[in-house]
Amino acid sequence: MTTKNSGSETQIDPLNPAAIQLNSTRSKSSDYFVSGEYLSTQEILVNMPSHIDVTKGSVGNGYVTLIFNPDSVTDKKICTYSAGTGNQFVLSDCSATVSVSVKAKSKIRLIANQGDSNSKELVIRAHLESDGADSSITLIAKKFLNYNTTSNGVYAFKGDARVSIPEFVRVKKGNAGNQKAYLYFNHENNVFQFYCLYNGGASSQFPDTPEEIEKGTYYNFYACYDVDSQDIGVQPGEKIIQESFYNIMLKLDGSDTRYDTEAFTDLDLDWL
Repeated sequence: MTTKNSGSETQIDPLNPAAIQLNSTRSKSSDYFVSGEYLSTQEILVNMPSHIDVTKGSVGNGYVTLIFNPDSVTDKKICTYSAGTGNQFVLSDCSATVSVSVKAKSKIRLIANQGDSNSKELVIRAHLESDGADSSITLIAKKFLNYNTTSNGVYAFKGDARVSIPEFVRVKKGNAGNQKAYLYFNHENNVFQFYCLYNGGASSQFPDTPEEIEKGTYYNFYACYDVDSQDIGVQPGEKIIQESFYNIMLKLDGSDTRYDTEAFTDLDLDWL
């Protein structure tokens, strides 16, 4: 089979191949931070806020930090805010400072270090008062937990074809665990005719025995559903009509998040 790859998309071969292969990847979990920053154009004096509000998520037993002059060796000051009541972080360590001098062309940086581990996203907001041109400064910072990136496998059709429903999606890197993969048919711009669900073969998301790890090397066929999530009764090996100018898309919805995971599936074609 000869194909051309462009990013995550596999484009059709003009020779109309008898089979195609879709590849999809999902990165391992990592925390993703978006810090809140303010750049001062002049030297200012900033009053230390007594607390920092949580606007999304929960404080749990976490903490956040407010850093003044973060790029300076001599003037850098780090203030820590610990979990308090009312879904706020309260000032806990800043050497009893009431105000801090921020040098010209220096920054104030707010970091959402850690919140409730059960919250997928933590968003915090700090209000500071200064004697500068901006008398009121608002900083917003975010942290996304278990952040993953995915690259879907897509094959664009330039002609109608009968396509066999595959029995499984094979993992060639990482592990499926007991998570899900989806194969969408006659798909375009998040609109599709139907999809098939494949379940990871392991009994948990994080298999830890040789037998369970081996089971997690496959996403196994479960069922196919229409846009209303009704089972349409299609089974592996049966052929469906894939229309021209639409695509088939393979998406790994989950995996063992300790690893980068890559999986593929082969589909047999009869061109019409």
